[in-house]
Amino acid sequence: MVMMENYVAKSTHFLSNGKLAVGIKMTKESMEIVENIAHIGYVLFHHRSDEGQHLFSVQGACEMKVANELPPDCYKTVKDKDLYLFVTLDTKEPSTTTYMPRRSKT
Repeated sequence: MVMMENYVAKSTHFLSNGKLAVGIKMTKESMEIVENIAHIGYVLFHHRSDEGQHLFSVQGACEMKVANELPPDCYKTVKDKDLYLFVTLDTKEPSTTTYMPRRSKT
């Protein structure tokens, strides 16, 4: 899941080519993402409510990259990180765009 306020404006920077770099913070949750990189199949953009969520499938494998290894046409979700999860998205959203993780049972 990627927190993204003002999705409409920001998404124009990555929907044209699907290239996205998610900044990795040194937190327990971020380290779990790194440990499970091979299993990432979707990216969910959300903000503070269940409304306005956007789900995209990942094309190919995700990669860990340092900032200077990212392609110049890649959108960074956070500008000041040293490490990023580089993802290529299928920019066509699935028909069901509302996903409510708080309501799903695992």
